[in-house]
Amino acid sequence: MWRTYREAGAQCLVVSGPVEGEAMVRAYSEAVPAAAFALSRLHAGRRHLAARIICRGRGRSWTQPGGPLRGQPVARLLHVADQAAAVAAGMEDAGTGDRCVDTDGLTVEQVVDAIVAGAAVPLLSVPLSGQ
Repeated sequence: MWRTYREAGAQCLVVSGPVEGEAMVRAYSEAVPAAAFALSRLHAGRRHLAARIICRGRGRSWTQPGGPLRGQPVARLLHVADQAAAVAAGMEDAGTGDRCVDTDGLTVEQVVDAIVAGAAVPLLSVPLSGQ
């Protein structure tokens, strides 16, 4: 994947997904050995997590393949939010990531800008959000 983007002129690639431990970090690093990594842990407060998950359940946000949250009752969605908050707390306690980016109230573009701005390697000079 990185080779394709690099050949197209990309200087930076922000990839989103779970990183469940050092083994997964090693796997990413070994897959693209020439790349510099800056691992950012994204944090959303419990209230924001619940709001985002409820939006997904109502079909008003991105659709995860298979749509496991779509159409679920609010009680189920709040349970999912509680689980996500517990996982986030565990990641914080474990010190996962080079840094933490608070995503409360930010758009996707603003989150990416914050990730790139805090990276330990020189990346983009123009913010994606246009600000």
